[in-house]
Amino acid sequence: MKVLHEGHHPALSPSRLDLIMACPCFVSGPVGEAAEMGTAQHKYAEMLLNPFIAESVPPESMDAVDRDNVEWYADYVKATASGELKIEVKLDLVDYNGRVLTWGTMDALSTAELFDYKSDRMEREHFYQMAAYAIMAMQEQKIDHITCHICYGRLRKVVKHSFTMDEAWEAMNAVLARFYNPSRIETPCEYCSWCASILTCPAMQRHVDVVAAKYAPEDSDKIACWNPSEVMDPRTVTRMLVIARIVGPWAEAVEKHAKFMLEAGKEIPGWTIMERQGARQITDITKAFALTGLSEVAFLKCCSVKVGELEETYAAEKGMKKAVAKRELKDLLESVTEQKKPYALLVRQKEG
Repeated sequence: MKVLHEGHHPALSPSRLDLIMACPCFVSGPVGEAAEMGTAQHKYAEMLLNPFIAESVPPESMDAVDRDNVEWYADYVKATASGELKIEVKLDLVDYNGRVLTWGTMDALSTAELFDYKSDRMEREHFYQMAAYAIMAMQEQKIDHITCHICYGRLRKVVKHSFTMDEAWEAMNAVLARFYNPSRIETPCEYCSWCASILTCPAMQRHVDVVAAKYAPEDSDKIACWNPSEVMDPRTVTRMLVIARIVGPWAEAVEKHAKFMLEAGKEIPGWTIMERQGARQITDITKAFALTGLSEVAFLKCCSVKVGELEETYAAEKGMKKAVAKRELKDLLESVTEQKKPYALLVRQKEG
């Protein structure tokens, strides 16, 4: 049942299913830099896990941190997978009438386990994507139960979802009902910034109109204060946060579009492009040290060390595996290493 649909994605591609459940009118936008970086990481993961690839050379676009994240994922898959491990498995999702509903590619698949690598900066919902993959995998493997491992390389976290065939179809049917509902409407959500329709979305425009109106103080359902620092009612702040998360991405998209128009020579009344000089950086540290004539101690105080790159260099110079080098360096540099202070992220709590 291998899939042969190359070069394009279906309207119900597995990676879109959770977005559709958030907004049934979501339209995928152009591929951005983050997506390209994710593709490079997936390619490296394929190299590490595919026994037929002799050399696992990471793409030049990947930095040391991303390489380390992918290597963590590959180690997890090798330690967890049972049975034959298949990499980059392309399959159709076929309904009970034999119709192909969608298709997709799974990162790694073993006997009753599925592995999906995520390069996301934060944990997101991928439940419905996993349900679709689970159906494909169970149909292909002729099994009635599977466990999906969502592996967040950057977060060093694994989220698991287990499905029977009935449970996976229940989730998939929920997506189909939402997507094909003739009364479906645009629903502002956390994925608005990824949507190609963000500038023309009616629901988005309604929220922007609310902000533009500055909230009528006499209306109890609206925010009484325009200045956020004056608002002390937690319920009001909740409403403000919801709107901010929706309008914020829209505002970024408007600015990006306006810059594109101005750079293309079109005039926007009252606005122009102001160019700022980019920051300077040293391209050859060794040569810079020689040219400055500073003492080694004085010069080194002006430099910083990227831990990930240092670990890779140490491993290469010492002829040892990255994991061994990482542990050895951690012990060697313990007296001159400190953990940065944790930083706060404002995240929305999951319902239920």
